[in-house]
Amino acid sequence: MGIKKLAPYIINKLKAGEVVERPSSVVKELIENSLDAGANDIILEISNGGKSFIKVEDNGFGISQEDLELSIQSYATSKIKSDEDLLDISSFGFRGEALSTISEVSKFTIQTKSTNDTVANQLIKIDKNISIKQIAFDKEHGTKVLVQDLFFNVPARQKFLKTETTEYNYILDIFLNFVIQNYDKKFRLIKNGKIIKNFNKVNDCLTRLLQVYKESWKNNIKILENEFNKISIFGVASDSTLTFSSPSNIKIFVNNRPVQDKIIKKAILDFYKRQISPGQFPLAIIFLQIDGSLVDVNVHPRKQEVKFQDPNSIFNLITQTLSSCFSSEKVSSASLNYQKDYQNNFVNKSYNSGFNNNFYKSGFAEPKSNYGSSFNFPEQTNIYSKSNFDGVQNNSIINNNFQEFQVIGQIWNSFIILQGENELYFVDQHALAERIAFEKMKKDMTENNLEPEIILNPISIQVPKNINTDQKIEQLNNLGFDISMIGEDSIAIYSVPKIFIKYNIDLEKVIDKIIYSENISLDSIFDEIFATKACKTSIKAGDKLSIPEMVNLINDGYKNIDKMFVCQHGRPSIVNISKENIEKLFDR
Repeated sequence: MGIKKLAPYIINKLKAGEVVERPSSVVKELIENSLDAGANDIILEISNGGKSFIKVEDNGFGISQEDLELSIQSYATSKIKSDEDLLDISSFGFRGEALSTISEVSKFTIQTKSTNDTVANQLIKIDKNISIKQIAFDKEHGTKVLVQDLFFNVPARQKFLKTETTEYNYILDIFLNFVIQNYDKKFRLIKNGKIIKNFNKVNDCLTRLLQVYKESWKNNIKILENEFNKISIFGVASDSTLTFSSPSNIKIFVNNRPVQDKIIKKAILDFYKRQISPGQFPLAIIFLQIDGSLVDVNVHPRKQEVKFQDPNSIFNLITQTLSSCFSSEKVSSASLNYQKDYQNNFVNKSYNSGFNNNFYKSGFAEPKSNYGSSFNFPEQTNIYSKSNFDGVQNNSIINNNFQEFQVIGQIWNSFIILQGENELYFVDQHALAERIAFEKMKKDMTENNLEPEIILNPISIQVPKNINTDQKIEQLNNLGFDISMIGEDSIAIYSVPKIFIKYNIDLEKVIDKIIYSENISLDSIFDEIFATKACKTSIKAGDKLSIPEMVNLINDGYKNIDKMFVCQHGRPSIVNISKENIEKLFDR
């Protein structure tokens, strides 16, 4: 077979996959076009997760009659006039290129009236057939783009689309990115004929963020602001008390464009690494404005990634900005490489390394043991606080059926030292105690404790607008809750599994966590709840323990934990050093 050049319409269908991956890709391109057209009132309407119907309506300056047909031609654009413009694109993209690819894989309609036209025009394209006519229009100027039956002529791509709920979630995420970024514009989202989200324009970004998320989070977030050379940063970040089980609340915008940037995300996560539990993520909304010559926005077909000329400077600037903002709260002790260069630009110039001057003060707990006597441990031991051992004889020997350990003592009132046959063990008393408490609470998740219990006074909770609330409520109700919507952004809780009542769990905080979880199950919910409660109620670092209390803690660990080498946060609770390595320290 010989080589043949493909027909233009086939080439266009193949190229469409670079821009149009799924319904959310269409939404992104159309809203970007509306913003580039100067619109300040944008309505997005979808049905069936955008698979069967997408409409974006705006009040922008519209498309003129003579440009209408050209707008769906390949490589036609109003945004680039020379090759120099490719190096500094301040608009979102290429109107013609986006419309061209979308129109190749859908039943496509544009209704528009430009500021210079006296009448409106409509273009309809289905496959290779195009028709244009004048129409009545209900706006002074603006554009409506309708995309129906996406991929109707490319069935191979259509079958890769997900469920309506999944596709809607992709759309919602992109829609809210635009809402957050463009606080001075009005946005509405209509889903299956019902207004789901409605955001009026506001005066500042923080007000918009609290609209999208929750007003009650205001006290848990701080404003970030910094500027250096040709780079400026604005945004918000949460303190260590407001965290989530997925990174979905980390949003990065570079020159008004939402991107997935590994450099900035790493700087954020590195900053929080030692401040929040493993598997938890902060809220961080970062807006980075940078000179166009210092960043390449064309490294990704859909412009979801950027490439910085000096990524190390960006990393350090993000770290510096976060460190400065939270320095008074000792949220991080991240190293500062650019302190002198940036110190005059920080909102908060103070910095605290977080080191404690008492760190190197040490000492063994005073032994209270009688090394020769026997010691029998009670069957049930309360390890949430130091136990009362009145009348119990002391013994420092622990036998776990594998080897015998002797409790040597306690250092810094935080670590228990055990001597084995050929090793020395250091036990973090708090890490071990909270893991024991965690395991005991997990065992309490019996069938009886998971039965629904009615709340006499139903609890009303405000929920953020950036989630698919209906889906989350359905998932929770399947787990034994009774929850209903009572407004656009509020829910009412009528009953919960009994275990929530037993442990006096703060339902509002739990719901905040749950609705951002990708996978909702009782295990995942209670793992986090129990981890937090175990941490708060267990023996702490700094608690002075007697030898019997140390022995009891170790034995309780062997009894309740299959693998007692880490706490429930994933941090080690026991480390060891061999006799051989100790001897090497002394050149023996």
